[in-house]
Amino acid sequence: MKRLSLSSGLYLLLPGRAEAHVKWFCAYDTSVPPLPIRQVFTPTFVAIALLFSALMFTAYVIDRALNTSTWSQRIDDRLFRSVADTNSIIRVAVGILFLLLWDSGSTILTPELKTTSSLVPWVQIAIAASMLFHSTAKFGAVGIMALYLYAVEEYGAFHMMDYPVFPAIAVYLALTGVESPHLRALQLPVLYAGIAATMMWGAIEKFAYPSWTFPLLAAHQELTVGLGFEQFMYVAAFVEFSLAFFMVTGTALLRLACGALLLLLLSAVPEFGKIDAVGHLLIIAGLITMIIAGHRSIQMPAALSRAGALTQAGILTSSYLATIVAAFALYYASQFMAGR
Repeated sequence: MKRLSLSSGLYLLLPGRAEAHVKWFCAYDTSVPPLPIRQVFTPTFVAIALLFSALMFTAYVIDRALNTSTWSQRIDDRLFRSVADTNSIIRVAVGILFLLLWDSGSTILTPELKTTSSLVPWVQIAIAASMLFHSTAKFGAVGIMALYLYAVEEYGAFHMMDYPVFPAIAVYLALTGVESPHLRALQLPVLYAGIAATMMWGAIEKFAYPSWTFPLLAAHQELTVGLGFEQFMYVAAFVEFSLAFFMVTGTALLRLACGALLLLLLSAVPEFGKIDAVGHLLIIAGLITMIIAGHRSIQMPAALSRAGALTQAGILTSSYLATIVAAFALYYASQFMAGR
């Protein structure tokens, strides 16, 4: 257990190579029931959950201390506040993605979502073209939502719950250029929530369907950093979930969480190639945007921000554990409803 704890901690603090989205590279069947919950909540799961809860509590205490320091605020002012507009990052990424999808001619939104429709490529090239101008981005938002709903029709709602990043990007683009400052203020929180939800849902999938990834790990055993397949899947899922949760609850260290996830995604590209790069392009662009924007776009509830450091860390860590339980409940309930 000592070796497992040390490896898990290092894996969180110094992320190395990560596996790609399993549906892009391995056989899967979402109609098959997930692993029974009693087989997920094993002693190994509980031990790793406790370890990551301790790491999250410590991270929140450090985060609070750094957020109240004047030098942290000066660094933020000097490095990031001069970047006034991050919309161009998202627009460029969306433009490149849909230009590549149009060129392939057979993919809806992500590598496993195939289509023979002759209309889809025209929608994709129209989305790419709409990104050329700030004022036309909202038309691209409509196109993205149309393709997302088409994918729901073709592959089912449960499958498409893997990708809340697409509706989030669509809302982000739809709010580009709106006159109301209150509506514009929702852009970044929606983006943060969409990316975090995508990463957390993918983490729960690692718990629910670990067997999908085992063939990938067998072919790339260096990914496991010396852990057994089951241990690695638990640690990888907790790393992904923990960093994603911290993205929407952290303050001074929020950029560090985004940067760690960015490294995890980029580290998979040399191993898995352009399919992985294209599939994660919007998340990569979103994380870069979040690193620039920082926590300024998400306001912590006033009562929580006034609490002491240990109380705040305790509440946030408890919320982290409650979110894991809620995510499991939603995932298993959604799969059950989809299989009926």
